[in-house]
Amino acid sequence: MAKQWIAFVLLGSLLAAAGCEDVGGKISSAGNTSAASAAAEGMSSKAPNAELPQQGRFPEEAVVPSVIPSPEASVRAASGSPPDGSVLTVDKALATAKHLHGNSSEVLQWKAEFQRDVDIEGIKRDVWRVEALFRAGNKWWYWLDAKDGKMLVMSEVEAPSAEQEAEPPFKPYLTQTENGLRLDWDKGLYPDVTIMQTLESPEANKLAVHLVRRLAYVKGRERFLMDAVIVDPAGKSLRPVPLADVTLSADGGMDSYTASSFAVAHGFVHGERLILTMPATRQGKLEYNVLSLQIRTGETSVLVEGFMPNPAPDWVAEGWLNSTRDKLYLSLFQSGELWEADLGTGHVQKSADSFAHQWPFSSLFISPDGDRFIYRSKEGGLGLYTADGKRLAELPGKEGYYARPPVAWSPDGRFFIQETTPDQNEAYILSKGENGFFTFAPKSVLLFDRDGKRVAEAPAEEKESGSYIEFTGWLADGSAAVLHAYKLERQGDVPERVQSAYYLMNTGDAGSLVPLAETNRIEAMERPEAIFSKVDGRLVFIDRSSLCYLAQGEEFSDTGKQAGQGQLILVSTPGQEPIRWTSSYQGESITMFSYFPATKRTIQTRLPGNGPFPMTIGTDYVYDFMEGYLRLE
Repeated sequence: MAKQWIAFVLLGSLLAAAGCEDVGGKISSAGNTSAASAAAEGMSSKAPNAELPQQGRFPEEAVVPSVIPSPEASVRAASGSPPDGSVLTVDKALATAKHLHGNSSEVLQWKAEFQRDVDIEGIKRDVWRVEALFRAGNKWWYWLDAKDGKMLVMSEVEAPSAEQEAEPPFKPYLTQTENGLRLDWDKGLYPDVTIMQTLESPEANKLAVHLVRRLAYVKGRERFLMDAVIVDPAGKSLRPVPLADVTLSADGGMDSYTASSFAVAHGFVHGERLILTMPATRQGKLEYNVLSLQIRTGETSVLVEGFMPNPAPDWVAEGWLNSTRDKLYLSLFQSGELWEADLGTGHVQKSADSFAHQWPFSSLFISPDGDRFIYRSKEGGLGLYTADGKRLAELPGKEGYYARPPVAWSPDGRFFIQETTPDQNEAYILSKGENGFFTFAPKSVLLFDRDGKRVAEAPAEEKESGSYIEFTGWLADGSAAVLHAYKLERQGDVPERVQSAYYLMNTGDAGSLVPLAETNRIEAMERPEAIFSKVDGRLVFIDRSSLCYLAQGEEFSDTGKQAGQGQLILVSTPGQEPIRWTSSYQGESITMFSYFPATKRTIQTRLPGNGPFPMTIGTDYVYDFMEGYLRLE
C-alpha cells in the first residue's frame, strides 16, 4: 500500500490522535496546509527563464535551477499560535484586519496565514497575511507585523475577467537549499495553491507525487484546478502533470471542499501507475472520472468515464483499491452510498446497502489489502463486510467501551484486533477531553481472523503484571501483535500506568501469548523493529528473535525530558532500515535519529524545522511540507 500524507481541512483532524472514545470513527481527511512563500504585488518570487539542464530519471522534462532568488518565508497553517516572540495570535490578526477594513458586508471569506522572514522594504519580518476575499473574486491582503500588530503593506489581487478562458499552466520548480531541495512556484502567478496529498512510489527508485490544488475566482465562481507534481529528489528533477480544470457552481451545491474530497489518489498499480479520481465536465455537467497516471512518463488515461454523477452536496468519506488492484470503491459520507468501478471493463455499480457516516468521522475501517471493511452503525454496532458491501459477521462492542478506530487490522489484512471493556463503567476512563472524547483502559484484547471468527482473547486478569491490557501495534509482517499489560496508580488527575509488561500475541499459533524481557539498550537487540503507540506516544522496539523490548518516551526514559524532546515520532515505515525517529519538540531545529541494525550504529542529524517529519522518501530523504526534501547522511 502506498505510503502517503494527505492534507485536507476537516473538523476533528486534531482529534485523530487523541485517545479513544465510545463513539468511534477514523478521520476521513487531515489538516489543510500550504508550503508557499510570501507573495504580494511587487513581492513575487519567479523562476529564471534560462534553459535548464536535463537531469534526473524523467525521459524529457527536468527542472533543476541551481540558484533561484526566492524569499525564505514559509507559510504556517493558521490553526495555532505563531512562534515565541509573537504577540499576535490568529484571532487577533483577523480582528485587526477587519477593524482596518471597516465595512465587511461584501467580504465572502476571511483567512490568515503566518509567514516567517518576509522581506518588506529590505527588512525581514515575521508577519500575518490576512486575506479578504470579495464576492466579485478580487482579494485584499493585509500584511501585519506579528510582534506589534501594525499594518506594513496592503495589496489587492484583481479578480480574473469573465473572458479569461485559461489559467496559466502550473510551472513549479525545485530550489536548492542547504539541506536538500524545496518545491516552489511563483506566488504572484499562483496565489492560491495547496499541496493536498503526497505519496511515495512503491518501486525501488523512489519518486514522490504531490497533488497540488489551485483555486481561481471568476465573478464569484470558483475554478478548481489540480496538478500532479512528480518529484525525483535523487535526480533533483520534477514533472508537473495537469489533471483537472473545472468551474464549480455554488448553485449546484458544489464547492472546492466537495471537489477536493473526490480529487484524490487511491494507490499504485504495478509500481508506476497511480489510480486517481478527478472532477471533469462533460456536456456542461460536472462528473467524476477514474484516471491512471504513469508517474515515469506523465501520461494520463481515463479508465472509467462518468464514474458517478455529481453527488453534491455530499462528499467522499473513503476511497480505496482492492487487493488485486482492479477495482476501486468510493463511499459517500451523508448518503452512505458505496460505489464500485471495474478498472478493466469500466463497469460501475452501486451497493444495495448504504453505510452512512457520522460527522466528523468516517465509519468505515478498511483492511490494508482493501478486500474487507468494518462498519460502525449509528446505533454503535460493528459489522464485517466484503469490499462490495456484503455482510460477513457481526462483532461485539455495543456493551462496553472500545477504541477509535474500533479495530486494528494486521498489515497483511489477515487478522484484526479489538480492545474492549465488559461494560461502560467510568472506572475504566483514564482522562476526559472536550466534546465527549476520552481515553480508557481496556480489560481485554480480542483477535479475529479476516472473516470475523474470534481466534483468541487476552484478558487482563490473567496477567500477573497488571489488571489492564492494551494493543500497542503490529509487527511489520503481521505475524504477531504487541500487547502492553499494566496496573493503574490512581493518584492525581490522570492515573499513571505502572508495572508494565509486554507480550507478543502470535497469529499463527491460535493467539498464544509470549512474554518479552526488557532491555535498556537497542544495541542488545539482534533485529529490532520499531512500533509507535498512538495511545500514549511511546516508541517501542521489539526483537522477536531474542524476545525482548525497549520502550522509549517520557514515561519510560529521562533522555527525552533532559533533551526537551517530548513525544517520540517514528519516521521510517515499519520494517524499514535504517530505523529513523525524531520528536514532537517544537524548536528552530530538530534531531533525527537513525539506527542501523547491521552495524549497530546510531547517527544523529540536526535538521531545520519545528515539528516531526511526516514521511520518508526512500532511504536518503525525509519530506516535510514546510522545509521540503531534506537529505539524510
